[in-house]
Amino acid sequence: MRVIEERQDTKIGCIKEVAYYSKFIDREQLLSLAAKLEKSGYGEYLKRIAKYG
Repeated sequence: MRVIEERQDTKIGCIKEVAYYSKFIDREQLLSLAAKLEKSGYGEYLKRIAKYG
């Protein structure tokens, strides 16, 4: 799984990403969740999703 995530620059099983793309949460909510995890790679990934998604 790690290799796939690295090659495709995505996270597998990212519930917050699915919620965002399914319109269950908006950009501000995603950024709020990302801020709580900002010291991890996961938080940085969520910020990137909010910026470009």
